[in-house]
Amino acid sequence: MGKNKSLPAKCVLNGLKTTQQLRPGVANDVLRIPVYQCDDNPEMGRTAELYEYVSDGVITGNEIDSFIPKHSLVDSTLIVDSSEQMTLEAYFSATDMST
Repeated sequence: MGKNKSLPAKCVLNGLKTTQQLRPGVANDVLRIPVYQCDDNPEMGRTAELYEYVSDGVITGNEIDSFIPKHSLVDSTLIVDSSEQMTLEAYFSATDMST
C-alpha cells in the first residue's frame, strides 16, 4: 500500500511461496504472513528491517481442507477498513482455495 493511501484500502501481493507444508486438521502446521508498515514509500526488494512490524496473519492446518505443499504459490490480500481494522486473505492456487 502506498503512503497516505486513504482508507479503506486494499493491497495484493501475488506470487509469494509458503515456507512449510500445511496439512488439513493439523493445528501445529502454521503459516505466518508478517505484516509491516512504513512512513515513506515502500520499495520492492527493501529489507523488512526498515519497516515497522505490525502483526502476523496466521493460517493453520485447522483452517484448510486440502494439503498445501511447501513452496506452494500463495497470493495474499491485505484489506484495511476505515477504522484501521486489518483482514488478511490468502489464495493457494495449487488447491484453488482461499482462507
